[in-house]
Amino acid sequence: MSIYTLEDIEKIYLSYGLKAYETFGKQILDEVKNIDYTITDKNYKKYEDHSNEQVVTIDGEHTRDIDDAILVKKSGKFYSLTVYIADVSHYVKIGSKLDEEALMRGTSIYLPNKTLNMLPAKISNDICSLKESKKRLTLAVNMTFNNKGKLKSSRIFRAIICSKKKMTYEKVFKVLQKSDENVLNEYNEFIEQIHLMKDLAILLRKRRKKKGFLELYIPEYNFYIPSSLEFEHITILPYSTNIANSIIEEFMLITNMVVDKTFCKLGIPFIHRIHPAPSLDNIDFLTNKDYFKLFNKNDSYVIKYLTKKLKRCDENTKILYSYNIMRNLCSAKYSDIPYGHFALNFKYYCHFTSPIRRYSDLMIHRIISEYIDNGNVTKDMITKYGNIMADISKKCSDTESFAKKISREMENMYIAYYMQDFIGEKFKASIYHISKNNISIFIKDLMFIGKIKCSSIFEDDSIEPIFYKDKVILNNKILFRLYDDLTVTLVDIDRSSSKLIFEIS
Repeated sequence: MSIYTLEDIEKIYLSYGLKAYETFGKQILDEVKNIDYTITDKNYKKYEDHSNEQVVTIDGEHTRDIDDAILVKKSGKFYSLTVYIADVSHYVKIGSKLDEEALMRGTSIYLPNKTLNMLPAKISNDICSLKESKKRLTLAVNMTFNNKGKLKSSRIFRAIICSKKKMTYEKVFKVLQKSDENVLNEYNEFIEQIHLMKDLAILLRKRRKKKGFLELYIPEYNFYIPSSLEFEHITILPYSTNIANSIIEEFMLITNMVVDKTFCKLGIPFIHRIHPAPSLDNIDFLTNKDYFKLFNKNDSYVIKYLTKKLKRCDENTKILYSYNIMRNLCSAKYSDIPYGHFALNFKYYCHFTSPIRRYSDLMIHRIISEYIDNGNVTKDMITKYGNIMADISKKCSDTESFAKKISREMENMYIAYYMQDFIGEKFKASIYHISKNNISIFIKDLMFIGKIKCSSIFEDDSIEPIFYKDKVILNNKILFRLYDDLTVTLVDIDRSSSKLIFEIS
């Protein structure tokens, strides 16, 4: 008998109240209809005209809500990077019904089979999306770097742009690999800039690596799900990235850092993206010797230490080790106090680059716009934003936590649905976590995770194994170690948690 059907998953989806997120109320849609979307001479008085610049976007093939565009130039030994972000704050005003709805949602929710947008499609996929050949209003950050990737100067301003090309990660990668003549012809006028993007991104990443940051190897997935429930076959494949994804990642990271640092130094109340460091005694996969080496060391030391351990691992063990680290990390969140970001090893960091899908970014855009209008920091700004930043930060953290929980649970349900056809089959696996009740495993070929119930191994109550954080001992012999390879059989699926249950073969 089938453990899950797609109808079952839909019922669970409805139980979360997510149906209400699929549409927007009449009042909100009426507000959207009444927004003046035209770009006029009045806009050109407040926005610099960059519409003739060779600005481009790089996204997934099917992306419609395009937040960011980029322009890279080089003069002598210096690189100029300008990141343009859709100026959603120009259209979504504080106090409007649209703004209240956006704050309530807090973020777009990405599910395996659909996206629940923070803003109506007319805004997110149309007038604010940085479409090719369309003039759009943006907030921009220009940064100058030397030939070692060191930031020399930055400037934040408004700009009107007209994207010259909607690029995709896949095609940019083909340009850099020179692997497809048709793509090279299509991107011909942008090839020089694409190589400059790659060169600058490599410099920025090298600089970050030298300072140290925590890079985990946690698999993500592409879900191919039929729209009709009559055809229940789905496909799940690991999500792969390439240098083109890294280009955008590096550019967005440095932009978010520059924006946060700029406004911290100005003393304006802000929404910061923070990531608390883990308590060292919670990092339970380290030996006692390693623990004492880390004791009283600073965050950078801990990050470099963990990074070195990851670097020495083979590909499979990197994933196992990453899962183990992730179990012990705190969650990133929003705060009105700039505590810094542990995993990135940044003192200053915020979310500025995705105002179409995150309310935190939208709020930051409003603060920046008001600062640009005033030309300086005013007492009114400090009072106004100081009174609301803590509450908005908490709201954004809460809605993000909800969105991640829903996304993770829906992914797990689809994985469980997919795997129910494999009950009884054997797989190669590795141990990544040991507890008294369960041994957590990583299934190598499928790149899914599951668990072995210890009760299935030690059925005889008279047997009393000793459980440590990195091994299981029975009769003074090591029975299992962390990262051991096993052959396992899928025997069940825990319907309440969507966990895959295995037994040792």
